[in-house]
Amino acid sequence: MINNRNEIKTCFASLQNFIKPVLWFSLVISALLLVPTIYMFEVYERVINSKNHETLLMLTILVVGSIVLMELLDWARTELMRQASIAFDITLRQRVFSVMFQSNLKKMPGGTLQTMSDFRDVREFLHSPALMAVMDTPSSFIFLVCIFWINPILGWISIIAAFIQTAIGFLNERATNAPLREANDSLNSAQMYADASLKNAEVIKAME
Repeated sequence: MINNRNEIKTCFASLQNFIKPVLWFSLVISALLLVPTIYMFEVYERVINSKNHETLLMLTILVVGSIVLMELLDWARTELMRQASIAFDITLRQRVFSVMFQSNLKKMPGGTLQTMSDFRDVREFLHSPALMAVMDTPSSFIFLVCIFWINPILGWISIIAAFIQTAIGFLNERATNAPLREANDSLNSAQMYADASLKNAEVIKAME
């Protein structure tokens, strides 16, 4: 058990060099999302009153530059997480295959191709949009504070909407959890049946 924990700890420690920059990129990206709103405030407060086209031009250039920077950072963090998934694969693939092979020899659970499929799912999750959304979640509190600063009523409406969205997500998870589990069990059974059939193909052919 200790060895297994050390292996997992070593694996996640090797991913910190990728995850830490991604977290900072996510924070900057979330801050840059406020730029268009600030741009509109500045336009209505300064440009319309002063009718200064140079100010409008400079503000527009700053906004366009911020959007370009945001897209570059988003691409960079996606690329970093893709590299993290590769590092995760390199660190554990030999160990996972060895355990799967030994389990297959001893007729133990986990000795099928489903193990490699699960390992692949975890690897692909590291650079999935879902994980990126989770990394952006802490910034939502900053946005919520900004909304309360603009108008407390809008802030409370945002909180109520967040609770409603969370409740809908919970109900959706509760409604689909059992069918998805049943579908996964059926998939695993079918895959195990296919593996066993391929291993005993000659015997099955002789019995026809």
